[in-house]
Amino acid sequence: MKKLLVALAAPALVYSLAACGSLPPWQTVPTGQQAEYGRIETPRDLIQFLAFSDDPGISVIAIKNSEYRLPGRYAILLDQPPREAMRAGLAKYENWRNIAQENTTEITKTITTLSLTQMYFRDGGWHDAGDRDISLVFTSRIDSDGRQQFFLTLRPSPVFMLRAFLLVYGRDSLILNDDQVAAFTELMQEDAVDRGYQKARKKQDVIDLFH
Repeated sequence: MKKLLVALAAPALVYSLAACGSLPPWQTVPTGQQAEYGRIETPRDLIQFLAFSDDPGISVIAIKNSEYRLPGRYAILLDQPPREAMRAGLAKYENWRNIAQENTTEITKTITTLSLTQMYFRDGGWHDAGDRDISLVFTSRIDSDGRQQFFLTLRPSPVFMLRAFLLVYGRDSLILNDDQVAAFTELMQEDAVDRGYQKARKKQDVIDLFH
């Protein structure tokens, strides 16, 4: 009887996990030659900014967390509309930073929440992991020495999905200091994304010579 209950419970568990994770449909992910056009390193995370030769209109923020072994890298895909929304959030960060600095204010507040496509890296390529909400959270803090510090947190919504027998789970937030936010903002600009695309396109052109 016990074995029968376990056998019945297993499919139900998978179904409930899928429902909770709301397994999204497979989507197109970048497949061309990729090129890194910028990076930001924090004590815990390596954040790479990637462009792909098959699509000039996208950029990818790939994150590798040194505290995790599997999956090794996950990423946020940004085409033009989401990238514009991200830039608007970064501009609001700068505005709130100035207000907090002028008024010596301590505050933590969500700037905006974006719905973005997430991917994971496996077997030498990127795979779709569906949409995920990511909140941009502004923090102004005054330390014990009276110095004011500013941070931007990219806080992902929890996610628990089963995809092709691979567990894709919620990751910790990315926390950027003020200088890193400035670098992040610069790498989100269209000229930086275009430089990345040209770099990826050049790699593809070289590969195409081997025919």
